[in-house]
Amino acid sequence: IDGDKLIVKYNDTVIKTFNLSRVNEIFNVKDYKVNNDKYTISGIIAGTNIDSFKSKIDTNVEYEIIDISGNVMTNEILKTGYKLKLAFSVEPMEYILSIKGDVLGEGTITKDGGKLIAKHIIDGNIIKGEAYLDAADYNSDGSIKMNDVIRMLKERR
Repeated sequence: IDGDKLIVKYNDTVIKTFNLSRVNEIFNVKDYKVNNDKYTISGIIAGTNIDSFKSKIDTNVEYEIIDISGNVMTNEILKTGYKLKLAFSVEPMEYILSIKGDVLGEGTITKDGGKLIAKHIIDGNIIKGEAYLDAADYNSDGSIKMNDVIRMLKERR
């Protein structure tokens, strides 16, 4: 450790340098699954608006919700692909949001989304991106099956 930096060395070669924060920054989300390895937040119900989602966030850092183009969103319905951008003092972080059943990034569950999931099951690897794969796994059991399509379409609003 050198001042506000953690320096990782092998022999005398610097491998990686990390900036350290003197502030105890926290980030937790209630009721949803946060995957810190894949930087996703999943299990969000279709139709959830931004204010409702924000009520589940416990943090002492500034944050915002941005769409896939990087625009700040205020109180719209959340869509798969939106990001929660956190302004940590050391390094900003972004988590991609995954809305259950919203494989098209429209914020709703649709028949076309169900068809896409079925095509993914039959043809394989049609849906790309962790957040979209999480959205396709409607029952959150870790695999995408026809049961996900049936249940999703049955429960859609």
